[in-house]
Amino acid sequence: MANSYDVVVIGGGVVGIATARLLAQNGLTCAVLEKDSVGSHASGFAYGGLHPLAGAGIPGPVTPLARRGFELHRALGQELPAATGVDTEYRRKSTVSLSFTEKEAAVARDHLEWMLGEGTEAEWLDAGEVRGVE
Repeated sequence: MANSYDVVVIGGGVVGIATARLLAQNGLTCAVLEKDSVGSHASGFAYGGLHPLAGAGIPGPVTPLARRGFELHRALGQELPAATGVDTEYRRKSTVSLSFTEKEAAVARDHLEWMLGEGTEAEWLDAGEVRGVE
């Protein structure tokens, strides 16, 4: 007799596994199909940098979705080690975004002002300060 599942998730990367976990927490039976080992492709090698106030379409209509996704990711980063005993290596770290032309710098300064207005921690660094960080 074949197994029966409420949901079959295709792909054992971070999105597939997180989806299966959430569905299971809500009482559904799930099967995850992955041709290789779990997390063995992009999910296992990507830097995974996230920032809720940076990226395509931000600022804009996707900003609330980006913020919520970031909150969920942060919560999952705390829940998983507690539930599994596995260190997911979730870390909050600073990043540096570089501008190479005056036009890019002007856009970056405008974005920085918007980010500060949204309550994020950010600052402008000149070239010497960036070299010091590096």
